[in-house]
Amino acid sequence: MVNRQSKEKEVHKHDHHSKQHCCLCMELSYTTIIKGIMKKFKALCLRILQCHNIRYFNFSNFFIRLISSIVLVPLVLYSTYYGGYIYFTIVLAVCILGLIEWCLIVYRSGRSKKNQFWQLDTYALGLVYLSLFFWAMIFLRIQDQGFVIVLWCLSITWVTDISAYVIGSFLKGPKLIPSISPNKTWAGLIGGILCGSISSFAVISIFESVFSHVYYKEILSIALPIIGQIGDLVESLFKRKFNIKQSGYLIPGHGGILDRIDSLVFIIVTISMCYLFKIINWICNKLITSNL
Repeated sequence: MVNRQSKEKEVHKHDHHSKQHCCLCMELSYTTIIKGIMKKFKALCLRILQCHNIRYFNFSNFFIRLISSIVLVPLVLYSTYYGGYIYFTIVLAVCILGLIEWCLIVYRSGRSKKNQFWQLDTYALGLVYLSLFFWAMIFLRIQDQGFVIVLWCLSITWVTDISAYVIGSFLKGPKLIPSISPNKTWAGLIGGILCGSISSFAVISIFESVFSHVYYKEILSIALPIIGQIGDLVESLFKRKFNIKQSGYLIPGHGGILDRIDSLVFIIVTISMCYLFKIINWICNKLITSNL
């Protein structure tokens, strides 16, 4: 009887060990299968990347840009929302820092030493450029629902620039104008314009009541990202003329102040001009009706 029970225990232990062994084998086989699938998936992804001529993305520079944006964007949005002296001070500080960058670029340029008239004209050009930006930022903010209009311009600028950088870095492809901007590609340009237009339509749909009085808003949603990219190229042209890579090193990952506001200057001035012409047209109509 005792021998029978011991034999049953041994059989039970053997079955238990065999079950554990089977489970371990199954786990190992599943692990091997998963590793094999992941390996094949990785090889497939690399093959797709090679077929589409996609280079590895510069994540280090992207994260530096991201951190700078996380710090600066809330400050810009906060000052834009509250307006008043906070907004005025931030805009004025940006313009003064941008003007200092411009003057340093002109001063360090070898061209400025050869021709004093050229030097004075270039200084004046920078002053006019940043004065227009300062006027447009203040002029739009003091309008009815000025916060939404400035937010609209900021969103178009940011989305267009970010998407152009990311899409261009991933897809690469043919260069846009290598003599002016060596890193810009057609893929980045088209992607930036499309994403910027989508962001414009999104802001318009969210604040539909605010944009009900804005004429040709659909056309502007497509035109403004293009205008922003033209502003970026114009600033790149000046950098090539001065033989510099970026306007400054104030913002990590982004460069200088002028590097960050180049697209925004053209967009914000365009919208300000549209508002100004609308006001002038309203005044003229009032004068005509009063005379009649």
